[in-house]
Amino acid sequence: MKILFLHNNDQDYLSESVFHGLRSLLGDNCVDFPRYEIMYKDIGDPLKKKLRGNGFTLYGLLDESEQIKAARFRCLDWLENYDKIIVSNIWSQFNLLKLLLRSVPKNKIVILDGADQSSVFPYAAFYKRLKSDFFCYFFSSNDFKYFKREITENSYYNLIGHLLGNLGGTFKISRSFIPISFSVPAEKITYVKPSDKLKLFQTHIVDEEVALKIKDSQFSSIGSDKLFFEDETHYFKDLQDSKFGITTKRAGWDALRHYELAANGTVLCFKNLSQKSELCAPTGLDNFNSISYDNYDHLISIIQNLSPEAYENYLTASYQWIENNTTVKKAGYLLHNIQ
Repeated sequence: MKILFLHNNDQDYLSESVFHGLRSLLGDNCVDFPRYEIMYKDIGDPLKKKLRGNGFTLYGLLDESEQIKAARFRCLDWLENYDKIIVSNIWSQFNLLKLLLRSVPKNKIVILDGADQSSVFPYAAFYKRLKSDFFCYFFSSNDFKYFKREITENSYYNLIGHLLGNLGGTFKISRSFIPISFSVPAEKITYVKPSDKLKLFQTHIVDEEVALKIKDSQFSSIGSDKLFFEDETHYFKDLQDSKFGITTKRAGWDALRHYELAANGTVLCFKNLSQKSELCAPTGLDNFNSISYDNYDHLISIIQNLSPEAYENYLTASYQWIENNTTVKKAGYLLHNIQ
């Protein structure tokens, strides 16, 4: 399969992880337009330091071939050469989609929705979008292969349901979302033995209640750009030294942090995981590969009652979960669903 991958050259963990997996699988048959600057090995430190999270985990990993450079040149004039065209961020690329639809059939277009909000496009920021582009409300996600990360009951509301908020539950329609999540490159998985662990929790803890109870921990609020590690090596080593990785829902349920924690050998401790919608990412987490907790006291009581054998079982299952959530596995899943 030959794919044209259209993006807006900004940070978008879903777009980036899918692109990394597709390029890893398809090589020169996955063409990015424009050049996905932050994904290539020549990214350079000045650009990398502008990225959220200091450019850890997903960035600066890919090589570029002369064939890719040639295919990228005027690629929009040769759309018939591609089996599928991926619009990697529907929220920022709707105008591009409208242009594509002048010459490309809908069944050739694949849409990624990696936004934190559960609303389907275009219902978030309704009045602003209504004013700027009324015609976007004629868009239907069911007309495309539509991959969505944050899926809740709210995702199935129609226009009236979205306007009514909590009262809109009766205004639902059938939507054919394909669930998808973030992922990590397989080369970022590090296998650590339980005997190598030096402490209970990682330094950067995103649950404020837990962070306040743990000595030497650091907390950051939602949307904070505060950095606790200047380089990836030290960040990953801190995780590898930790038995457990605290994580929570932040702006959305899915977060690259979940995958970084698991890839570096922590057992995920996920606050209120049981409240997450089944189809909403991250999927595949259960009572065998992660710990769902309600508050600090609940978390500590679970941890204190874990035997060494039980912890090792959790860790083994956690590694199995992250091995199923590599960029290549997710790209293979996407390709299977767009055949």
